[in-house]
Amino acid sequence: MPPSRNDPCPCGSGKKYKSCHYARDRAAAAEAEVAAAAAAAPEAARVAALEAHVEAVTERLLRFARARYGAEWLMDVLRREGLLQNGPLPNAEVPLVLSWLTQYRVDSTGLTLVETWRRHQRGAASDDDQVILDAYANAWLSVWEVAEVQPGTGLRMVDLLTSEERFVRDVRTSDLLERCNAVLAIVLDCDGVSFYGGMYLQPLPSLEVARVTDAARRLCGVPTGAVSPQMLRDPKLHLGLLALWREQVEEFRNLPNSMFKGPDGKPLTFTRDEYDLAAPSDVVANRLALLPSVREVDGEPGSREFVVRQDADVMPESLKELSDVQLTLSATQLTVETASARHIDEIRAMLEANLSGLVRFRLRKEEDIAQLLRASLEQAARSGRAPDFG
Repeated sequence: MPPSRNDPCPCGSGKKYKSCHYARDRAAAAEAEVAAAAAAAPEAARVAALEAHVEAVTERLLRFARARYGAEWLMDVLRREGLLQNGPLPNAEVPLVLSWLTQYRVDSTGLTLVETWRRHQRGAASDDDQVILDAYANAWLSVWEVAEVQPGTGLRMVDLLTSEERFVRDVRTSDLLERCNAVLAIVLDCDGVSFYGGMYLQPLPSLEVARVTDAARRLCGVPTGAVSPQMLRDPKLHLGLLALWREQVEEFRNLPNSMFKGPDGKPLTFTRDEYDLAAPSDVVANRLALLPSVREVDGEPGSREFVVRQDADVMPESLKELSDVQLTLSATQLTVETASARHIDEIRAMLEANLSGLVRFRLRKEEDIAQLLRASLEQAARSGRAPDFG
């Protein structure tokens, strides 16, 4: 959070913030916000139009299938493909399954529904239809991991099987997903923008995703290296990936509480300490860099990130068991995040001893990891928009 108007200015001038950099910072923030909105608006509008057209094309294909094969076609195909063995199709699977049924599934004649529709429609597909159909033909189903989040805009995603990378414009998931979450999805490329063409509406954290990708590689017969996109266009493989994802989501939901407890038997908690800066961030960064137990790593744009080294001889004995302690330094704040709440007080003591006069402790937040992860899954599932094609 930025300093209050009556706080000392972070620049170190000794003046109050309101009398020093307040006006300049407000103007710069407003200018950046306007520029970002102006840059994103045309692409956001185009993506919204393309997403609407995807739904229209999908609905048209489903109407065609019902008219040609009967009102029960959809349920018959779902049963035939084994997607209803455990009861009704979960809402989280609907967008992905509908895209698969209309664009990729091959029927007994060896044709996809799109190919059959094209043979029986009058006239050529419209230009907008063709853009969507070509995008699906060039896309594939895979496991996409979040590498970077731009809230309100989209996410930089990396395909864990092909190593392809896309910036996916999607406001909803950019507000829900975090770095290292992953989704099972089809990513479409149209007119220079990328967006979801079908997605399983429940993400998974990185540990669970690793199990899916290992099993997926076995299905592909590619134990290491990049899997080809062409292989991931196989509709039979799609069913295998869907089954793997469904199984892992169910397993994660039913993890025993012991999976979320530390060696002392206490529940693991995600703990975040926040410090306000009383000196310029560069000064704080330089002081952190001098600590033998801390090293800087690559971070998000606009901030600097550090981690606590576990192998440092000078680290207090109580901190050597520490796992994954991350320090993020912005222009106005230092945050410390860890799943090891047991040691957070030692971290605070170490920082306050070495950053005396440079930072001021502000607050601590604690969340139960089991509840946090499960709530994240539930929220993502509820917030996903599954089209109603009745």
